[in-house]
Amino acid sequence: MFLSASVSEQLTWHSSHHSQDGKMRHPVDSVCWSSIDKKYPTFASNPRNLRFGLATDGFNPFSPKQPGNDIDVYLQPLIDDLKLLWDGVDMYDAYSKAMFNLRDTILDVKGKSKIGAASRRDLELQELMEDVPVEAREDMLDSSGPYTLTKPEKAKFLWRLWMQRFPDGYCSNIENCIKIKDSKILGLKSHDHHVLMQQLLSVAVKGILPEGVRKSLFRLSSFFHELCQRVLDKKRLEELEDEIVETLCLLERYFPPSFFSIMIHLTIHIAREAKLCGSVHYRWMYPFERYMKVLKGYVRNRAAPEGSIAENYLADECVRVHKEELRCSDQRLITDSNLLEKVHLENFVEWLKAKIKLEADSTSFESSEMLHYLVKGPRRYAMSHSGFIINGNRFHTKEANVSTQDYGVHIEADTLSNYYGIIKHILVLDFYKFRLAVFLCDWANMTSGVKKVDGFTLVNLHEGLSKKDPFILASHAKQVFYSRDNEKSSWYVMLKAPPRGFDDLEQFDEKFYGSFVDQQPSALDIDNDDEVES
Repeated sequence: MFLSASVSEQLTWHSSHHSQDGKMRHPVDSVCWSSIDKKYPTFASNPRNLRFGLATDGFNPFSPKQPGNDIDVYLQPLIDDLKLLWDGVDMYDAYSKAMFNLRDTILDVKGKSKIGAASRRDLELQELMEDVPVEAREDMLDSSGPYTLTKPEKAKFLWRLWMQRFPDGYCSNIENCIKIKDSKILGLKSHDHHVLMQQLLSVAVKGILPEGVRKSLFRLSSFFHELCQRVLDKKRLEELEDEIVETLCLLERYFPPSFFSIMIHLTIHIAREAKLCGSVHYRWMYPFERYMKVLKGYVRNRAAPEGSIAENYLADECVRVHKEELRCSDQRLITDSNLLEKVHLENFVEWLKAKIKLEADSTSFESSEMLHYLVKGPRRYAMSHSGFIINGNRFHTKEANVSTQDYGVHIEADTLSNYYGIIKHILVLDFYKFRLAVFLCDWANMTSGVKKVDGFTLVNLHEGLSKKDPFILASHAKQVFYSRDNEKSSWYVMLKAPPRGFDDLEQFDEKFYGSFVDQQPSALDIDNDDEVES
């Protein structure tokens, strides 16, 4: 992070932006932050020292079940790193252009919607219906709760939501999620539920539910709406702690005991949590969940997902640092993304080679042998093959003239982009100490050459084929094959091919083939009509 001047500047923003009016706008204004400053004044004296929040929700790529009570096993490497960082490590700050000792700490903060006869009898057992005459209780057992909507009321409630229009970027188009005829709301995103709970619910039930139910729901919505503001008043948070208790007591008058799960009880504590930790939006899971989707998109080898994620993350970081340096050196690249990408592709190899050489000269850095040979580049001559087996698939070039169709290839560039093409050449590059197989491909145009029709992915393999960035690592390739409608059509239906396995060839185990794995062509089942090309 400190290698980027802009990110480094943002990491110390809090040191000069304390709240001056007693309101909380950032975790720096929270009780926990102040407590750590008082307890560890030496740590607090350097604004570049980091304070972490630990998120353990929503990401489990390495096993079919959650770790459960064994979570401490997975956290042990993190604890080791935190202990190292508490002692401090030497770091270069690109913003101040100086070395400093980086330390860190972690902020540590320790059938339910329906009512029926069974729930009514629970109320009796809990002596919550003493004020109801005995002869009226049987009638109540057969009646619905005061919050239950009739069919016309449901239609009116849904119509209000369906007709509502919102400012741009406020929430998704809720209209598409509402089925008035079926009396259902489907497909809401997490943020849409927040909008519904904080503002829309109390408006939509206006004039529909009884007054007592409406007021209790309005108080609950107002509580969440005020709690989720960007600026919080500490005194007002103390008042909210008392008000939410009264609100839950109101809800108990109208809702059955089954409604009051642990999640409802937790509302009592979240105002105090905001006072301790600062504004709520800094601890929302949305950005982490979105980034988890990015990390999961890094997985190319499902047998070794952790290695795939680490490898692609480091590659992205390397590219990001290079682009950051380019922006600092040329102001035009700040606004022109196309020019930035062009300059990046033209200069990245030489930049990486210079970086490796500079770091290798430092006594504190030990570069891997593979990295050293990668930046040095392969030999001038490469072996060309018409066929290649990897990851349980047999690939051939389109010109191989074999009876099977093994030249279709697919690669996921990121979580949103899928590229489809055909293999023109198969090359094995010799990096002196190891070899690397690459495919040279012609790719269908992402804009005009790929479309979805009737649930099928159609690919145009005759017109507008792209020759930009033609090379991919053989270990990243996924095999597909194409079905043509007729001889005159340029469009082919794309079909995915599962790996055959090749159980008799142990070297093709998926656990062995990661992204930058030593590939020995002499040990692979390669066609005999190979030739040498420059």
